[in-house]
Amino acid sequence: MRRRSPWESLKVLLLWVADAGAPQGEGPDTRRVRVLNLSALSGVVFNTGFTLLLVIINIDAIRPLLLPNFASSLAYLVTILLTAAGRQRTAIWVLFLTAVTNLMTNGYYFGLESFSWLYLMILPVTGALFVPRGDRLLTAVVLGGGSVAVGVVPLIAGEPPPALAGSAMNQFVLFFIPMTTALILAGIAFYYRSVAERAEARSEQLLLNILPRDIAERLKSGESPIADRIPEVTVLFGDIVGSTSMADRMSPDQLVTGLNRLFSVFDDIADVFGLEKIKTVGDEYFAVAGLDNDPNHCAAAAQAALAMRDELGSHPSVELGELQMRFGLHSGSVVAGVIGKRKFSYDLWGDTVNIASRMESSSEINAIQVSAEVFNRIKDRFRFESRGPVPIKGIGTMKTYLLIGPR
Repeated sequence: MRRRSPWESLKVLLLWVADAGAPQGEGPDTRRVRVLNLSALSGVVFNTGFTLLLVIINIDAIRPLLLPNFASSLAYLVTILLTAAGRQRTAIWVLFLTAVTNLMTNGYYFGLESFSWLYLMILPVTGALFVPRGDRLLTAVVLGGGSVAVGVVPLIAGEPPPALAGSAMNQFVLFFIPMTTALILAGIAFYYRSVAERAEARSEQLLLNILPRDIAERLKSGESPIADRIPEVTVLFGDIVGSTSMADRMSPDQLVTGLNRLFSVFDDIADVFGLEKIKTVGDEYFAVAGLDNDPNHCAAAAQAALAMRDELGSHPSVELGELQMRFGLHSGSVVAGVIGKRKFSYDLWGDTVNIASRMESSSEINAIQVSAEVFNRIKDRFRFESRGPVPIKGIGTMKTYLLIGPR
């Protein structure tokens, strides 16, 4: 097993602290908790480091700061513990009061020249990110109170200890505080940029789960409505037999979980053979091959239908038990597009869709019925059984075939 590098271990630790008490997912509540935790963690790290530095230089004039700074470090840590315990509002109060007291005290002892008051400028910025929306009191306290504290520091600031004047330590403080302030603000900006990029990637993936990639790109570019006539596709329908009684005898959880498992497998099969899933309507599965102008669309749809049929026999559903389905295939032209403003979906229209649906509904149980158009296209590659003339509702009599398997 590969050992983690120090950087990887630090990253894991930071994520662990950031996620303490955070809801699952990447929503706004999760981001607020993470910013709160990371703000408190920065307080622990920088304040503790500064306190240790004061111990090392051992100047009498600043010894009174050691105990308050140590207490502030503990309070920043308590903020994280409170957040982890689900007490986010209390955690924000503790963080605010600790930061204001801690930084104003340091400003009083070290004066404006120390730049310690710069940390106070971070508080309203981060507060705008971690205060829950709608909490007017906390918003006023953290944003308004933090801003007021910045203005109060010049009124209470004293002169820096004479022992520090012109010393290397003083120069270090002048460098350290602005630098860490910039790092914290840069870290927050980087975090939110990463959040935005992840959100954009998730939105893109969600869109691609609904629409074919080229249609998604056209929709994002502002094209609406989207409509195309596609001269050659093969439409596949699959429907569960006896689904009405199945819904009556099962709990909603069992039914939905079972259908989800089954149709997720069908999605994988569609991906393997290059089909585009259009939608599921109740217990009916609707997909199409050939939207990408694949000349072998008919064979691809036939292979997918065979794989779906075989899946029923080889892997019965735990929730649904032994399933029976009918499948239907038909080839021809369709109109494809996206209509509407809300809850839009990519859909197909035309006789090809209607005939494929009728092929399914008039098929035998656990069989794949295809039209003569499908048979003529792939009869040299697959085995069929003729059903002869079959009455098709709304269409009339059609010569149909049952797809048996590959040759």
